[in-house]
Amino acid sequence: FDKDVIPWSNEYSLNSFYKTLLNLKLTNPALRAGDVNVRTYRLETSDNTHVFAYLKKNDQREALVILNLSDSDVRGEIIGEVVSGEYKNIFNGVVADLSSQRFFEMKKWGYLVYEK
Repeated sequence: FDKDVIPWSNEYSLNSFYKTLLNLKLTNPALRAGDVNVRTYRLETSDNTHVFAYLKKNDQREALVILNLSDSDVRGEIIGEVVSGEYKNIFNGVVADLSSQRFFEMKKWGYLVYEK
């Protein structure tokens, strides 16, 4: 057994990323594990080959996640009526109205996380 040494750098570049996600988990009831009121929807997009999108919902609170699982930039649209209303991007605070148009753009391996 050879020991693998981990070169710690004391650089915490992902600290705010994980802190934001953990805060969403703690404050949004749509992300409660085991809650019978939580509904999860796999969302259809115009590019299901490269994009994985889902919505978790508990009454009026929602969490919307869109993931680009490819090494190319992607433009697409969420298909259907499950997603509707104003959603706030948890990382930059920008509010998007997804009532009538549900378009998105992401860089390669990108992600969008919204809450309502």
